[in-house]
Amino acid sequence: MTRKVSDGSGTAKAGPGLTAPDAGGSRIPPPETVDSGSRARLPVVAIVGRPNVGKSTFFNRLVGRRRAIVQDTPGVTRDRITGIVEWGGARFELVDTGGLDPIAGSVGLTGKIRSQIEKAFAGADLFLFLVDGQVPVLPKDQEIVRDLRRREKPIVCVVNKIDVGAHGPNIYPYYRLGLDPLFAVSAEHGLGLAELLDHLLSLLPQAGEQTGPGPEERATTRIAVVGRPNVGKSTLVNALLKEERQIVDAEPGTTRDAVDTFLRRGGEEFTLIDTAGIRRKGKVRAAVEKFSVIKALESLDRCEVAMLLLDASEGVTDQDAHIGGYIVEKGRGVVILVNKWDMLKLRGRKADDYLRGVQERLGHLQFAPVLPLSATRGMNVDLALRTAVRVRQSFYAEVPTGPLNRVLEEAVREHPPPAAGARPRKLFYITQVKRGPPTFLVFTNFSGEVHFSYQRYLANRLRARFDFEGTPIRLMFRKRR
Repeated sequence: MTRKVSDGSGTAKAGPGLTAPDAGGSRIPPPETVDSGSRARLPVVAIVGRPNVGKSTFFNRLVGRRRAIVQDTPGVTRDRITGIVEWGGARFELVDTGGLDPIAGSVGLTGKIRSQIEKAFAGADLFLFLVDGQVPVLPKDQEIVRDLRRREKPIVCVVNKIDVGAHGPNIYPYYRLGLDPLFAVSAEHGLGLAELLDHLLSLLPQAGEQTGPGPEERATTRIAVVGRPNVGKSTLVNALLKEERQIVDAEPGTTRDAVDTFLRRGGEEFTLIDTAGIRRKGKVRAAVEKFSVIKALESLDRCEVAMLLLDASEGVTDQDAHIGGYIVEKGRGVVILVNKWDMLKLRGRKADDYLRGVQERLGHLQFAPVLPLSATRGMNVDLALRTAVRVRQSFYAEVPTGPLNRVLEEAVREHPPPAAGARPRKLFYITQVKRGPPTFLVFTNFSGEVHFSYQRYLANRLRARFDFEGTPIRLMFRKRR
């Protein structure tokens, strides 16, 4: 989706509050057209098992990358995490779930994790029941098998942690579960997976015919929802999807993995990346939280636009500014959302003053639009998505060389660049060399960088003329030969 920008002399450009049309002229439709489930249907395999049997390690091994956090602690995985597995020319969707404890309660966070597991069960074509080959059969394993049988879907039992030949006999006690055949694997070392995958493809509906792109590979607008713990990131994702896709709890740090969810609205597709809360480094001590923060920051590498959530009741904190700095450093588009706005009950001038104060506190993000939001009540949720679409169009905008150089000439005439030593610096020519974010090369008579204040001045002039809403602008300087 490339937006062509003129200098405003003849061709209309997108102004504040307007949606610049893309190549197809598409716009985000009203909220009633949301369809979070319409995407290419692949067979779905759900990984099921007790806590700490190696489900996330197994998931990462099959999808070929570290999507799920792995830690030798029960209960690390909470939300459903999905990935695409390719084998023998076919592909299927794999779902990692939280550890299933049949006798655990159904209230609080435990109940919410169980609810996510039930949703994975409902959408699955096959259950991959994972057990720990280093321990004997437990009553919980037997109870899980009884539960799965009631659902009348194929069940494949995988005995994990069979790392060496001497562990082979460990699978025999699991024949007591009445599942045949059993597959001995080592997820950590990648042993025994080929035979298992061949068997899975023989059971999955039309698995051999799935040759098109999977959901993860389709061209989507990638939006990462980032912020401090407990500011409402998962609530916002659920509000956009119109369903309880992410676990929401008053306990900070509920979300641990960076969870990708697909949303289709009016012919346009989005990947929403819900992330863990990012706290100051000095406060992050637990290993699981360290991995969660790493995943959250990695999500900025994968996204095009970041939604930075703030807590209206707490105002802008130093950590909010730090997270904003990460976004600028990664060169991503950004929309600032002041969540829990309904708690402030501000109107008129007071509301405007509050939002201006947010932008002043986040000085390095002054180019970003700021919106009040209430994710729990749905206030401005769809406006936030429409704004993210506009920011993405600015992120990939192209500016012709002629209008660019007219802006450069005007800027230099009104405010010449600072001298380099005893000689004046001259700026000869500017051209765009990259999109996403917009990056410009300026030819000058000296090597070396121009003072950052003058770079900011040029960026502001470009932004004022071409309306690069919500996207950083990068400038490079090179001595003309």
